[in-house]
Amino acid sequence: MILELTKLERISYLCFGSLGRIVHRELRKGVYMNYFLDKRYVSLFYKVTNPTAVHVVRSIQIPKYKRSIASVFLEIYRILDYLGAIRFQMEDANALKRSLLIFSLIHAEIKSIISYLEDEFLRNEHPDSFFTELIQVIIYSLSMELKKVVHIELVGAASLKQFDLIYTKIQNSQGILLNSLQHILVSIAQYFDPKLEGHDFFPDYVTRLDQSIRLRRDLLGLFEYIRKFSKTGKVPELSLLLRQVEAFRKGSMKILMYRDWADFDHFYQELIGCRTSGTLQLTLHRFEVYLLTLIKEVNKRSILRTSQSGRKGPPSMNSPEREK
Repeated sequence: MILELTKLERISYLCFGSLGRIVHRELRKGVYMNYFLDKRYVSLFYKVTNPTAVHVVRSIQIPKYKRSIASVFLEIYRILDYLGAIRFQMEDANALKRSLLIFSLIHAEIKSIISYLEDEFLRNEHPDSFFTELIQVIIYSLSMELKKVVHIELVGAASLKQFDLIYTKIQNSQGILLNSLQHILVSIAQYFDPKLEGHDFFPDYVTRLDQSIRLRRDLLGLFEYIRKFSKTGKVPELSLLLRQVEAFRKGSMKILMYRDWADFDHFYQELIGCRTSGTLQLTLHRFEVYLLTLIKEVNKRSILRTSQSGRKGPPSMNSPEREK
């Protein structure tokens, strides 16, 4: 059945979902297969080999939390492997679209992580308010990043024909989730050992501070470019400005808060639609004000204020200060 379906140019979601249920049902019929399906975290199937991650889990003194954090680490590393597999799908437009199936799996796995974190750490009162706050931030962050990918980046990707457009959507979605999951894993690890750095887990790790600095720099650069353009630029030269805005959309915009994406895209579409100098100047002025507001909001980010003031974060769970 699967082989025949692969010959079709388009497969409906109803057909795809039905086939998935059939496969699941047939697998469940096998007595021996049930053992494998129910043993999701057995090391025979998956194991975290990063020595720093293993050290963090082994250092946790409370057995309940050791098991819970180990499960979260396992799931995050599994999803990171799924994201890593997407690069092998980037051969042509049809191959790229097949990677959407991987995103479907990742979507379900991240939803599962969110439910697990809520059940394990938020349903009952936790003795450390710092840890509860961390879990709340992680859940919120995961939910927002998932919305960025599912409701913005990947919308309409299955119906696209152009390789470049599909590639950009897939690449952006992969980058957003990869970055988010790496930061979440490092944040959890730093709760137990604040001396750890992101590079202990991932060689190409980029900190939230670095991201915020880059975002602020790129916003300032775009703001200054638009300010200069508004003084001398004309409608025939609008393509130069649009290239600058497009570069930001493909780059640093993914670091913006999810709620700001729609407003930014709205200004972008307004600029595309400008046909007269008067309309262009009015749109540019409103865009300048909007960008200035964004820059002020980015400057308010706690990580930038913390880096400037040198304020330290909460103590580690295993530290003497926490034990008191």
